[in-house]
Amino acid sequence: MLNDEPKTYNEIVRKYGVYNLANYYYLTQEQLEEIYKFLLSNPTNHIRANKLAVFLEDASNNIVNAIKTTVKYGGYGIYQGLTLDNLGLHVNIYYPSSDSGGSSGSSGNNNNNNNNNNNNN
Repeated sequence: MLNDEPKTYNEIVRKYGVYNLANYYYLTQEQLEEIYKFLLSNPTNHIRANKLAVFLEDASNNIVNAIKTTVKYGGYGIYQGLTLDNLGLHVNIYYPSSDSGGSSGSSGNNNNNNNNNNNNN
């Protein structure tokens, strides 16, 4: 089914999203096919995933099936999961805020540089 040409815009969006799942999770071709068929079977079906599993959910957010897997993601930030629906793939990554101690030190350096520049004029 994934090898078939998409006929509608929604099929293109869902197919693209399913292939992108493989960038984040270790999934077999059969699992990707299952996910794609599930998404095509009803326009309100969607996918929700966390670090341990991919959940196939219906319109009422009932879990129809859960596929245990592990995350491939190795980018910056803390990967929290994703959703795939008829609007596309939405990846949730949390970026921790930086330590405020470092910014105050650079602020002092800026003031010193500004003072030095003012004294040179």
